[in-house]
Amino acid sequence: MLMLILALTGFFRIPSSIVLPSPQTEGGMSLFTALAQRRSVRGFSGADSLSMEQLSQLLWAAQGKTGTRGRRTAPSAGATYPLEVLCLIGRVSGAEPGLYRYDPVDHILAPASVSATGMNAPNIAEACYGQSWMGNAAAVLILVADYPRTTDHYGTRGVRYVDMEAGHAGQNIYLMAEALGLATCAVGAFDEDAMTDLLGLRGQTPVYIFPVGAP
Repeated sequence: MLMLILALTGFFRIPSSIVLPSPQTEGGMSLFTALAQRRSVRGFSGADSLSMEQLSQLLWAAQGKTGTRGRRTAPSAGATYPLEVLCLIGRVSGAEPGLYRYDPVDHILAPASVSATGMNAPNIAEACYGQSWMGNAAAVLILVADYPRTTDHYGTRGVRYVDMEAGHAGQNIYLMAEALGLATCAVGAFDEDAMTDLLGLRGQTPVYIFPVGAP
């Protein structure tokens, strides 16, 4: 409540929504090359920023819409789409730092919550058991899951389907980062309770984390 009052009175600035550039669906590095060169990189330039176009491509690769029926870049059991991408922006040209939620339907980023205003990559690194290398990331993509969206259809086996889907989305992020000349490394080691509190999640579970930056 205090942060909300501060935001409304101008002491705290809530980031504005970001309309992302349209994703490119043709050209670029071949899939053959991206697969051959894909690596986990735990080191980023602490000075270089991502462009808005690069961020747009990464988000689209993770969960972007690919057709008029709402299908996405990653397969989903029963098209239940339990995943959502949170994006912590640190250094992206033309974007205000802060935590955002990716809307794949309209391809925009909307502020995630007032309570997360001011969060940065070192905060995320601390919740990942102090993996300090994450602190230099220009942006951090965080996959969170609403498990009941899938388990309501498939029972307990739906948990496995959601985790599989996170793996599909994660590989898409890896391959797009490679194609864009960027570095990333999947992170699954984190304190789930601390991360949930840090992100202000309600009814969602943090699953997979991808710091991204210039190598």
